[in-house]
Amino acid sequence: MTPQGSAQERWLAWLARGELAILLLAAPWLLFPTWAPALTALAALALPLLWVARWRAQGYLTLATPLDWPILGLLAMVPLAMWATPLRALALPRATTLILGAGIYYALVNQPDSWRWRWALAWMGVPVALLALVGVDWAAFKMPWLAPVYGALPRLVQGVPRTPGGGFHPNEVAGTLAMCIPLAVAAWLAGKADASEIEAGWLGRLAGSRVALSLGLALMGGVLLLTQSRAGWLAAALAVGLMIGWRYPLLLALGGLGAALSAALTWWSGLGKALLLALPAAHTWQARPEIWANAWRVLRDYPLTGIGLNAFAPLSRERYVYLVAPRQWDFVHAHNVWLQAGADLGVVGLVSLAAFMAALVGMALGLRRRGWSRADWWVAGLMSCLAGYVGFGLIDAIAFGAKPSILVWAAAALLARRHADRIGLRESAPRGRRRGWAAPLLLAGLIAVAAWPPLRGAAYANLGRLYLNRGQADAAVAWLDRALAAHPGRREAYYNLGEAYLLAGREDAALLTWQAGGVPPTDLANKASMLRRDGLLGAAEQWLGWALTLDPTLGAAWDELGLVRLAQGRPADALEAYRQALARGDLPAQPGATQRITAADVERALGVLLLRQGLIQEAVELYQGM
Repeated sequence: MTPQGSAQERWLAWLARGELAILLLAAPWLLFPTWAPALTALAALALPLLWVARWRAQGYLTLATPLDWPILGLLAMVPLAMWATPLRALALPRATTLILGAGIYYALVNQPDSWRWRWALAWMGVPVALLALVGVDWAAFKMPWLAPVYGALPRLVQGVPRTPGGGFHPNEVAGTLAMCIPLAVAAWLAGKADASEIEAGWLGRLAGSRVALSLGLALMGGVLLLTQSRAGWLAAALAVGLMIGWRYPLLLALGGLGAALSAALTWWSGLGKALLLALPAAHTWQARPEIWANAWRVLRDYPLTGIGLNAFAPLSRERYVYLVAPRQWDFVHAHNVWLQAGADLGVVGLVSLAAFMAALVGMALGLRRRGWSRADWWVAGLMSCLAGYVGFGLIDAIAFGAKPSILVWAAAALLARRHADRIGLRESAPRGRRRGWAAPLLLAGLIAVAAWPPLRGAAYANLGRLYLNRGQADAAVAWLDRALAAHPGRREAYYNLGEAYLLAGREDAALLTWQAGGVPPTDLANKASMLRRDGLLGAAEQWLGWALTLDPTLGAAWDELGLVRLAQGRPADALEAYRQALARGDLPAQPGATQRITAADVERALGVLLLRQGLIQEAVELYQGM
């Protein structure tokens, strides 16, 4: 062996050993890619170079883990989702954070001593809590008695994007702490003896000290309380309860059964809904079903690509109707981690995330069946950290690609490494049997999309909507036309094709398209209602005009037109619109489950307006008739 070759081997071995440290040094540029784009590009380039160095130094690319294929599916969708979005500035941090997360996962999986990093995760909640104390946009409207506490806290963090006050959102802090707390509890339960593998000295004694861990848990719990995030509280309780139940399965079964029965009885009795509506900030709960419904529509409308990384909130505002969530409420995400994954990365991304979580559960169950030792509290803690993420993500969300999701990658890596050590799994070189089914499956999927008209129509419509989001009317019209030629029964495609014609300035073609596709005029009226509530009165009147062109007898649209004209300061025109609404006779006498207005509502509004206009006799006759 030549001296040069020996030096090269030593250099590669050094890079392989220091992979995680190098990634952590590069992490700020990947977490905040707009700070210094050149450094971000270098940091992103470091990842494949480190993998090549590991391959050359160790003789294999990576240890094989059950998460490899789900991770490949997630990463494969990142460039496609970046191409899909017109909002690249919002998408870039999500993309680089996903890349960083995958890099940290494989760096930890391939380090023989990576298990010791669980202590770093156990203490991660302490800096999160300390940073939150000086950087959260605190809001006291849910628990006013906490206002003096918020007033005493300094505010040192500013400029966080997409937040009302420029600080951290309390719900995101709560979701992060819901992942951190079970890890700290696991460290406490594992005991000081389990910290013997940390370097000797004060650091090891501090990390394993139950007194220090208790203080850290008190700090995390106090900050979690200050966030006033009910989703965070529930997720943390669920995670810690699952961890205790992991050790005592009977308690887990009884607790789960009791919680399910209590929730079902509370909801069926109507008490649960009443309690939700009585809570402070109940409007955020009322808006969630609307956000979820529109996120589900995004998944159906963009199954191949998703709507784009981090683009759900702004683009769904333009494409779909929001009558409960006001425009000034920037809800940022879908308030459900699964729907957010589908909106960001399409069906492949959603399935990959589900497979990712299912593989983690399978590994944890495999470790649990091998008996219980003190170190198994760590397995329970890692699994409960992931349960906290998923539990929080059922009614809120930390998107898979948001900065706190790095904790998910790290916990998953430690669990995968523990699983690999227990079952003796080694390098991934002999993996031909696993690769054998991937290519045929991908080929079969492509053939299905190309050959089956509904799938082909969905693919064309997906592309058409992407061009519509970018404002490219001609391309949108062309692809949506192809979608309808492949599968004429797609009513949503007719609606979007009409939007594309409007974007191209072809109003008559839009109306003909909506008529041909059987698009309900109420869809147009609902869009107008949203625009009116957002203060866009001119656009609202336009959409109402189109709705009434499709169906002049639509009383709800006439009523909405009356509201628009009142807001524009045109009471005489509003009177005529209300008269038209009552003359149509299609408004119900009693409110229904899906009806926002009734004939009585319009009569009362018309009577008040008649009195304001001095038409006393007509108002009296109207009230007598009522």
